[in-house]
Amino acid sequence: MARRQKPGNSARLNAAAVVAGRAAGRAAGAVDRLRARHPHPLAEVRDALAEGQERLADLTSEVKARTTAAKKSTRAAAKQTRRRTTKVVAKAARKTKKTVKRAKKAVRRARKTVARSASRVRR
Repeated sequence: MARRQKPGNSARLNAAAVVAGRAAGRAAGAVDRLRARHPHPLAEVRDALAEGQERLADLTSEVKARTTAAKKSTRAAAKQTRRRTTKVVAKAARKTKKTVKRAKKAVRRARKTVARSASRVRR
């Protein structure tokens, strides 16, 4: 069997160069792949930002429209409720006024009758 020789400086240097070359090749390959996927990264970022702003504007306008519609319907319902309440209160007040007026009249008559009866008894 042949004896194994110790590697010399040149072999070590070659091995180190191969390792460094492989690492540099991998890094260069990764950079090339990224460039192939994203040829203009700043333009992509601008486009994505513009798209996000458009979505936000659309969402904001939709939310505004919905809240405005809800506000209008709530106001209309409140107005209608106030009208109905006013009518109901006015009707009840009218009936109550009539009843109170009749009751006052009856109390006045009763007082007069009692006063007349009392004066007759005194005589």
